[in-house]
Amino acid sequence: MNYKHICVIDAENLYKALVLALLVQTSRDQEEAWQVQRYTLAEGEQLLDAAPPVLRPHAGAAGFVSPKWDSGTSAWVEAATEEEIAAWE
Repeated sequence: MNYKHICVIDAENLYKALVLALLVQTSRDQEEAWQVQRYTLAEGEQLLDAAPPVLRPHAGAAGFVSPKWDSGTSAWVEAATEEEIAAWE
């Protein structure tokens, strides 16, 4: 069995969760798809096969407060404003 951790992002590309998925065959044509384990995708959520973002664990630490996927650069960016980051800290 082929398992992998995959990121979940919402309709606005904001990071939601890291889930475990199983690669399964979906048809007789040998098509394969990821089947999420122990998580149900909400409306507008989708899977993103990328390394998870580094979340900021405490004030002054490195990482993101509100990570967002930028498909143009294929990288995580900070979605929180300076005011939101200050309030979080």
